[in-house]
Order: sequence, then C-alpha cells, then structure tokens
Amino acid sequence: MVKIVPPIPNLSDEDIGYSESWALVIGIDNYLSYPHLRTAVSGAKAFAQKLKEEFGFKPEHVIELLSLIHI
Repeated sequence: MVKIVPPIPNLSDEDIGYSESWALVIGIDNYLSYPHLRTAVSGAKAFAQKLKEEFGFKPEHVIELLSLIHI
C-alpha cells in the first residue's frame, strides 16, 4: 500500500535549511607516512564556505580543522 502525502505549503528557507546544524570540516595536506596532498586544505576551506553561503550554516557552527604542519 502506498500512501501519498501532500507537500507542506509555504515553507521558508529557514524551515528547511541548516541554520541550526553543525559541521566539522577537516583538511590535511601533509602526512609523514603518506604522500603529500595538494588540495585537501583548500578544498576543505571551499566546502566550509559553501556550507555557510549556500546552505545557511551559521559561521560559528562550522568548525574547520586544517593542517598547518606535518602530522
């Protein structure tokens, strides 16, 4: 049996957005035991920006962990 549910009318972007969601974005370019990556950090930064600008994440809800030294 299939039940058809009508769409909910008049939802705003805030009603269906991610304004209360959190994100942890990690970008690591340099490893001691693996080949170095070239775009993990820049890709993580771009992804974090997209979450804020296009998906409505609050900037304080997007945590970025980016490599600055070898790990």
